Amino acid sequence: MQLAEELGLSVKAGNFEELDLAAMVKGIGRKATDEELMDYLSKNNDAKSLNLEAAFSKYSNKKR
Repeated sequence: MQLAEELGLSVKAGNFEELDLAAMVKGIGRKATDEELMDYLSKNNDAKSLNLEAAFSKYSNKKR
């Protein structure tokens, strides 16, 4: 911010809010910043991923 101000640029700092499941479900009253979204989406990066075929197998075998 200091560098931007020294260059004569207008600077505005937003509040960083750590997002949780409740905030994502009900909304936070504004668009989340890129930083907030990246922080939220990068949580549990070490979690085991689901196999899509296994996850949807009980639905994919039904006749339409």
